[in-house]
Amino acid sequence: MLNRLKQFDLPKDFIPITDDETGGYYGFKVVNKLCCNEVYYFNADDAPDVVCKYSCFYDFIVKLGLKYQESI
Repeated sequence: MLNRLKQFDLPKDFIPITDDETGGYYGFKVVNKLCCNEVYYFNADDAPDVVCKYSCFYDFIVKLGLKYQESI
């Protein structure tokens, strides 16, 4: 699996869990050999850095996987 990730131009401290179908990836940053709780977003076309998008995997699943939107 990790050898397959080398074919993509991803930061080496980033483990993708899904793509957004537009060239970006959601995943976890790795710090001291451990995955962070936060879900990060990486798109090499937008910026060379990973950006924290969700405070935890649960928030990521609720908002993207279940497409839950808070009412305004």
